[in-house]
Amino acid sequence: MNQYSPVHLITELFQNTYKIHILSCFLSGILATFSTQPHNFIPLLFFCVVPVYYFIIYTKPKHLFCIGFSFGFGWFLASLYWIISPLFILGPSYYWVSPFAFLGLPLLLSLFWGWAFFMPALIDLDKTGKIILLVIFWSLAEWLRGNILSGFPWSMIGSIMYFPLEVAYSASYVGAYGQNLIVILLIVSPILLIINNKKIALIFVMTACFIIFTGIYKFHSTKIIKSQNLVRIVQPAFTHKQKWDRKKFWLNMQNLAYLSKQEKSIPHLIIWPETAITTFPENLPQDFPSWLKEFFLSSKSYLITGMPTKKVENNSTKFFNSAVLFNEDGKLTDQYEKIKLVPFGEFIPFSNYFPFINILVGENEFNKGKDKNLFYIEGIGKIRLLICYEAIFPGFINSKTHPDLLVNITNDYWFGNTIGPEQHLILSRQRAIETGVPLIRVSNSGISSGFDPLGKELDRLKFGRTGFLDITLPKKIETTFFYKRGNTIFFIMVLLLIGCYFLIKIFKTKFDQ
Repeated sequence: MNQYSPVHLITELFQNTYKIHILSCFLSGILATFSTQPHNFIPLLFFCVVPVYYFIIYTKPKHLFCIGFSFGFGWFLASLYWIISPLFILGPSYYWVSPFAFLGLPLLLSLFWGWAFFMPALIDLDKTGKIILLVIFWSLAEWLRGNILSGFPWSMIGSIMYFPLEVAYSASYVGAYGQNLIVILLIVSPILLIINNKKIALIFVMTACFIIFTGIYKFHSTKIIKSQNLVRIVQPAFTHKQKWDRKKFWLNMQNLAYLSKQEKSIPHLIIWPETAITTFPENLPQDFPSWLKEFFLSSKSYLITGMPTKKVENNSTKFFNSAVLFNEDGKLTDQYEKIKLVPFGEFIPFSNYFPFINILVGENEFNKGKDKNLFYIEGIGKIRLLICYEAIFPGFINSKTHPDLLVNITNDYWFGNTIGPEQHLILSRQRAIETGVPLIRVSNSGISSGFDPLGKELDRLKFGRTGFLDITLPKKIETTFFYKRGNTIFFIMVLLLIGCYFLIKIFKTKFDQ
């Protein structure tokens, strides 16, 4: 290449301003998050193109790692800043941890994006080949982030597609990881045009548009039918201190029951939030079932609520974060033990392998449940429970039995009045879209809401508000493609991209303009 050519001069300039480019990638990550919900400033998606542009300029793997890492750090820092809220709620003794949480989690998650930008340079230096490999590794990095160890599929790049709702409905075909891949295809397409590879850019854009418009068509052509079942969701908005104060246990119970029996309408099902009852079933007074029945005025209403449970196994007591079902007589008839636990919140990772950790944290952490059992209520049908964190995992609900209702109980009081509760709500909504099943979400103090099988919000109680909400349940729709196939379709898309990469390498000249 001529040393005085424009391309050479521009490349030289970029190499001399590497630190500025790293900073611009970091800032691009921050700005790009505002294209996602709840902000929805869609034009800011453009900033995702900036690190991909630098990706084709630089060739050294270490430089590319830093580009992806800095972009990811800006993205996760801006979208997960609320992660320190629980530490402030717990009190001054936890304040010292907040800088580590504020920076630590974004830094950890950014490693995945750094890896995705790093790997292509080890395999191919051709710009077109690098970009296709970036699509493959970036989408795989997001899948790994959602599954490795306990997983954390929050603030994924595909969350740009969660608005508008018609576009979000593509999840019923490809799921959240497939949406990540679609967004990445769109992000890299302008760069393919810059390097004058119009054919590949066109293929990427047409593939993404085909999936998006297929979802839009299905969204508008599907009719929702309402049932006769009325569900009442109760949001008590207890503070952390009030909720766990033993002296206020019965006062809290009376407040929950008071909200549950308001108005003349008689709900078929009443739902209280995560750990609304803060004692174990065996610690409840003997007259609790009759007390419960008295408050429900013999209305034949069922109650789903969160409460801790425990079991003795091998001479040790195991504790569970559970959801339980009380029948119309106030008797506990079924329970579900949470399977996906929050790392460092409900359990300490690796404590089984490092005994000294147990000394530090004690033995009262929660244990994982084993079964994805379904509750059954006559008239409503099969109910799949999701406790808090479980609602963020794509495909977690999928099983041979298609439920009739999804119920997510949570406590988003921990997030404070930030974007955290809204993000959690939107992630929960995606499970309704993926399955074609209505979802009812009940939070202690967050955003309690209901969604139909298309993801349309039926009503909501805002953050911090004490109250109840009556929702007439819609019926589920036919089983979605994603529910039948799960993340298989995502891996097929990745395999097709790998095949596309090898075809281009074999017939490279035919794709060059």
